[in-house]
Amino acid sequence: MTIAHAETAEQVGEYLASLLRGRGDVSKLYVLRSHELIELWLLIAPATIDAEVELHSLQRRLLERFPSNSLDLRILDVSRLGHGGVYAAVPRDAIQIEI
Repeated sequence: MTIAHAETAEQVGEYLASLLRGRGDVSKLYVLRSHELIELWLLIAPATIDAEVELHSLQRRLLERFPSNSLDLRILDVSRLGHGGVYAAVPRDAIQIEI
């Protein structure tokens, strides 16, 4: 595995998007660099507990790929939070990454 330092949140987001392609349970991905922290939000359709655990495990892969970056992956289930709650949780200046 190649280890890299991400200069931008978009680089981390693009890598995560490459891991997510083809999954029907993830609808959107947003990223934002906040000081030294790269924050990521995954918007998901209703998912099983196993699917959510699998999605959370992607943070480990991100940390392995970008070990010198501080990362925070948040998984937001639209069915539990509703659209208003989900979009309130994602900052307005976060950048959407195509999956």
